[in-house]
Amino acid sequence: MARWSVLSVGLLGACLATLTTPGSLGLGQARAQWGWGGNFSSTIGEGYQRGMADVIRSAGAANLMDSAAAQNYEAARSQALDNQLKTTETFFENRKMAKSYRDAERGPGLSQEQLYRMAKDAAPKRLSAGQFDPVTGSIEFPLVLQDPFFAQSNQELQKLFKQRAEGGALGLKALQQIDSVTKQVRADLAERIRMYPSAQYLEAQNFLRSLAFEAQFTSG
Repeated sequence: MARWSVLSVGLLGACLATLTTPGSLGLGQARAQWGWGGNFSSTIGEGYQRGMADVIRSAGAANLMDSAAAQNYEAARSQALDNQLKTTETFFENRKMAKSYRDAERGPGLSQEQLYRMAKDAAPKRLSAGQFDPVTGSIEFPLVLQDPFFAQSNQELQKLFKQRAEGGALGLKALQQIDSVTKQVRADLAERIRMYPSAQYLEAQNFLRSLAFEAQFTSG
């Protein structure tokens, strides 16, 4: 009986030695066969810890990338606002410069006396005795208006001014007719401006303005 006990202990020791030998079909081969060993966890706890570490690393990397993206977005947004501000400032600066230029070109404002004098000079003057006879109503048309092209208009104007000489004054209808005819002749002159010397063209235009102005007065 004692002999069997010693033999059993010896066999058990040999089996244990075999399982712990690197070349034996024990834990080492099991690790190699099922992918154990190396950087892999040997226990469930260690595997859990390694997995959690990977999750934390991934979350940290994601946060880092999100932070970088947010910074880039803010930088782009800030640049866009700066560009918009500069564009607005440039617009108002250009408008200010343009106003300053116009003010410089316009010069100082005119006084009331100067404005009155300019308006008086620009207003048409009454016809001279050599241009119009208030007693007979006879009109002496300037050279340009003696062109046959204006013959019909001249006859109409002459007729109306003879009516003024006879009646002493013209009614509203006659005044409107004189104004209409003189404006039409002035427009015809402008279309034929290249046909006449400049001085004579201006003389005719001024004469027509004075003729319409003269019609407002009485023949006395």
